[in-house]
Amino acid sequence: MDFVVGQIASVRFAAESNISLQTGFLQTETGLSCCYDLVGDVDASGSELPDIADLVYLVGWLFESGPPPRCLPEANVDGDIAGEVDIADAIRLVDFMFNSGAQLAPCPEL
Repeated sequence: MDFVVGQIASVRFAAESNISLQTGFLQTETGLSCCYDLVGDVDASGSELPDIADLVYLVGWLFESGPPPRCLPEANVDGDIAGEVDIADAIRLVDFMFNSGAQLAPCPEL
């Protein structure tokens, strides 16, 4: 059985393996997503709405060589069709959090 852990590494488990993850998420190749409900949980804290920690995490990754988001679709805050994450996503997050900007998009369907 093949699984993708995060968006970074592929792992192969035997069918009889016991699969256990202490943190993070597990994504199967059948198309299950790590993103649930609305985008914006960039730091994977499980919060319903993004907070300042999500913004700091995104900026850290984009501009300061911080760790990548565990779930890249959560960082695609502006809903870019190509799924690219860039400064436009950080701006959209600031607009949503501090300027009562546009509502967040739902997570993309796979």
